[in-house]
Amino acid sequence: MGEYAVKAHMQGVKHASLLEAKLSTARPIEFFCKATESAVKEASNNSASTSSTSDSSSITSFVTRKSALDAEILWALKCVKSHYSFNSCQGNGELFRKMFPDSIIAKQFALGERKCSYLIVLGLAPYFKTKLTKNLENSEFFTLLFDETLNNSNQKKQLDVHVRYWEPYDNKMVTTYFGSALLGHSTAKDILTEFYDIIGSSSLPKLLQISMDGPSVNWSFYKTLQEDVQKQFSSNFANVGSWAPYS
Repeated sequence: MGEYAVKAHMQGVKHASLLEAKLSTARPIEFFCKATESAVKEASNNSASTSSTSDSSSITSFVTRKSALDAEILWALKCVKSHYSFNSCQGNGELFRKMFPDSIIAKQFALGERKCSYLIVLGLAPYFKTKLTKNLENSEFFTLLFDETLNNSNQKKQLDVHVRYWEPYDNKMVTTYFGSALLGHSTAKDILTEFYDIIGSSSLPKLLQISMDGPSVNWSFYKTLQEDVQKQFSSNFANVGSWAPYS
């Protein structure tokens, strides 16, 4: 197309109309131009409002879930203290929602048979065991009490260990359960192995005395344990006979 033809095309009505329409539309660069102060302020306020609402919702959800978990822990402790079965937890969530329809905690309460057992065995038990171990380590002395009884559910001997120590915070003597082990037909060596699994060895230097019944296998265990304590920690515990301080 020659120069004359180009000029003629530029002067045409159709070209002029298309050029006017093109110039009237926004150019791409305009999308990247600096925003006005009012636009920035409005966007900032909207963002802050959205962020505040989101944060508030997250905090409320967290606090409510924590409160529901606290309620589940309290109920699990109630089951232990009152000797309730794990199965007794079935349907409690629905019951509490019927009893307390306006409670947000009741709406989130969910503690069935399996969750209750996990909460007690894997959550609460290790916590209390650690706390008790620290109390023994911080005490001046403590005594151990153990007994072997028949477990009726599996017809095996069960070794139950209790500890007695002075509780400085409450200023009183405390006797509490420490742990158990299933023995079956056991020797003194078997009892000693299970004993170490339950008690450990870190607190043994503070062991003052052991209370037990009088079978010969227990006295053999007693002698071996005393030799171990003497060898490892150069200390001895008192022999005042069997059962004397148990009551």
